[in-house]
Amino acid sequence: MLCMRTFAHATFFCFFSYFILAKTLRLYAGRKMPRKRKGSNKIRNAMVFTFVIVFFIVIMAAAYQSSQSKPKESAREYFEIYDAEYIGLPQRIGGGVIMSVSELTFKIRAVKGDAHDVNVQCAQSQPDYVSPKDIPKGQSATGYLTSIGQFPVEEGTFEVEIVVSCAEAYGTIFVTFNYTE
Repeated sequence: MLCMRTFAHATFFCFFSYFILAKTLRLYAGRKMPRKRKGSNKIRNAMVFTFVIVFFIVIMAAAYQSSQSKPKESAREYFEIYDAEYIGLPQRIGGGVIMSVSELTFKIRAVKGDAHDVNVQCAQSQPDYVSPKDIPKGQSATGYLTSIGQFPVEEGTFEVEIVVSCAEAYGTIFVTFNYTE
């Protein structure tokens, strides 16, 4: 979208510049210059055409460069999740235990910088909210997830995968919970 808009503006500017330059070459101090031989018009037209093409290439290169976004940082490095609590029921299946988690609340802190438009979700759930959406560096927000899913309990622990995204970072953070019967 940005490239198409920039392309349209660059094209308009190139044609506008061409007509202004052509008119300026024909006018000299408020009076029309006498027409010259055809050969000099061809040279002038070639120079103007070359100028327009070079200008167009420079504009397109600048638009391409500005449309390139820098890669997002890893959410594991950018955020810290702490004070996580879950609501869930253990289910015995065969010889093991599966934890069925229905709700998850936690605190999320922006460690490396300000975070804008923060979204969280569990791998199996719909995106839920973080309040507030913008987190200044060093500050925390509260995250709340519902309909989390089922996780196998191995050696008294289970992990919940939380996907965190914002304008600055994206990635998965694993939160480990202890379970004792």
